[in-house]
Amino acid sequence: MKRIRFSACWMTGQLFLMGILLVYLFRWDNSWLNIAWVIVMMFFACFAAMVNSKISFRHFFGPVFLSYFAGTGFVLLSLGANQQEALLPYFRDAMLAAMRPFLANMATMGIVSLPGMMTGQILGGAAPQTAIKYQIAIVLAIFAALTISVSLSIYFSSRRAFDDYGILKPGLFRE
Repeated sequence: MKRIRFSACWMTGQLFLMGILLVYLFRWDNSWLNIAWVIVMMFFACFAAMVNSKISFRHFFGPVFLSYFAGTGFVLLSLGANQQEALLPYFRDAMLAAMRPFLANMATMGIVSLPGMMTGQILGGAAPQTAIKYQIAIVLAIFAALTISVSLSIYFSSRRAFDDYGILKPGLFRE
């Protein structure tokens, strides 16, 4: 029971002080101050882990702190991407998924299958070379239209899905 009271009081005090401190950290927005604060947070996390595991500070503080520093550093490097950089892999995957059926069809056009428009032109008396040129033009026009449509769809959807701060808006996806 004593441990519960201590933890509750300690948490309340820390949260109260953090409320005050965060106001100034946001107001000053200083990189060096932010880095210093991250190091202080790692120190306290390391301290709490060592107290809870009852290991010797003298022997293990260095390795434990270094481990926390390395782990936190890797995560913080990943926070530097802007919204467009973070969405780029998903944009590529969406483009590929949308275009995969068309690209598969386009890859077999000619030897495996003769498109209807080209066949119709040839049966109507046009030279095969002329029919092929028209077919290539039509397929490339459809490809361009598909690429533009999918790109704009993803672009406008991502603009609607995120707020001004780059945070995904809630309630956009069905469960």
